[in-house]
Amino acid sequence: MTAQLHDTFPLSNWAAMDSFLVRCYGERYVLRDQALMRWQYGLSPDHLGIFWYGTEEEVISILGYRATPMFWGGVEKPVRAAWVTNWMTDPAHRSGVGAALMRRAQELFPVVLAQGASAFNKPIAERLGFRILEPIGRMIAVFDAARTARFLAEGDLPKELKIEDPDFRSEAYAPDWKKYPNCMSFATIRDETFIDWRYRRHPVFDYRILARGTALCVWRMEASHGEVEDKVGRIVELIHAVGDRSSGETVLQAALGQMRAEGAAFADFLCSAKVFRDTAAGAGMSDATDLPLAFRLNPVEKRLRRQNVEFWADSSLPQPPELDFWYVTKADGDQDRPNQT
Repeated sequence: MTAQLHDTFPLSNWAAMDSFLVRCYGERYVLRDQALMRWQYGLSPDHLGIFWYGTEEEVISILGYRATPMFWGGVEKPVRAAWVTNWMTDPAHRSGVGAALMRRAQELFPVVLAQGASAFNKPIAERLGFRILEPIGRMIAVFDAARTARFLAEGDLPKELKIEDPDFRSEAYAPDWKKYPNCMSFATIRDETFIDWRYRRHPVFDYRILARGTALCVWRMEASHGEVEDKVGRIVELIHAVGDRSSGETVLQAALGQMRAEGAAFADFLCSAKVFRDTAAGAGMSDATDLPLAFRLNPVEKRLRRQNVEFWADSSLPQPPELDFWYVTKADGDQDRPNQT
């Protein structure tokens, strides 16, 4: 049978996909879990959002995608973008087929984005017209300096954050995007549909959603393994309207207090938008973009790791400003995903 390029992957052919994942990622690769794969890429009960090249018996190359409503240049007319992930070709067949899959994404979507482009993938993406922006800023709150130091490769930590346990009751979240900072003009739309899929229906993580006024904060706990075994708080959302920074600081301080109460050594927040990193600083967090504090926790990797965004936008669309002025967090793409230890 002749290998062909396909726009969706039928779950009836799961055995071929599973064999590909084992060959290219290993026996313990987390997306061998069909529940997680269906959540990440599910288009229907029978098909996944994966561009792929191969035959019914053999998958040769894949590019996962999730069609995502995004603001792109303003909040009036959303575009149907694609966050792409798991761009991989079997090493025995690397002769340009991976680029063909990415070109297919560019044919079907006016905006294509990804996070965490590797040194191997960067030159391929750039040849396809993608821009790569970095780094996404990282903020941290240290609750226990001695425990947090075990995650640090070298250097000095910020002072421990002293914060009262808040008496906080979450409110309804109903954003009016015209009231939010300009960075939301280049952002995945954090509406109720997104919140429900991304957080409430996640098959593995227990996300906590806090809202007050115009502000939203989402976080979870993660248990690290490997060289250090401890608990870390991971913040994945923080937004608020213009003029309502106090609500942003309030929901973030509530989240930080809850993480500390649940035993986190520290908490971090990866966010491109400077306006919301400033809010995090107002709540007591510190910039750690250049600090070699473990970012990957399963297993723990004690080194400096900077995160990037790669994107392509059709020439008819606005081209975004520098990364400080659009909103990307680990919740975009697949960067907040479980790993197998």
